[in-house]
Amino acid sequence: MTFSFLRFVIGQYVTVHGDVISHVNISSVSVDDGGEYSCSAENRAGKAIHSARLNVYGLPYIRVIPKVTAVAGEEFELKCPVAGYPIEEIRWERGGRELPEDLRQRVLPGGILKISPVQKASDAGLYTCWARNKQGQTARRTGEVTVIGMRSFCYSN
Repeated sequence: MTFSFLRFVIGQYVTVHGDVISHVNISSVSVDDGGEYSCSAENRAGKAIHSARLNVYGLPYIRVIPKVTAVAGEEFELKCPVAGYPIEEIRWERGGRELPEDLRQRVLPGGILKISPVQKASDAGLYTCWARNKQGQTARRTGEVTVIGMRSFCYSN
């Protein structure tokens, strides 16, 4: 089975041992093709997901950060969809100030901003991801985070 999406060809085949091998071929690769790719497979026995990072040499580039929703009181992660290689540094900012600002916030390897626990009053707003290479060239992109109240459950006997 093979699918084509302009420059992307997605296919799979079965080996003589019954293993399914899936692949993605990208023609005319560009910097914005870099990033994390995931493959998922699901059947009656369950679901498996594997992710791998594709590095494309080039200037820093950050894809659009989709508007996301966090739940107050829970843990939340916001990924910086950075491309370009090599990237020297990834930072997060909010309101012109570099994060983390307090112990609830951490910036993990790969540019993932982790907030735990989320606070409705202080964590909603615009977050900017900033990436820099060794030559000092930068890219930045802003995304919006909304925060909803804690989930509640009602039990009756």
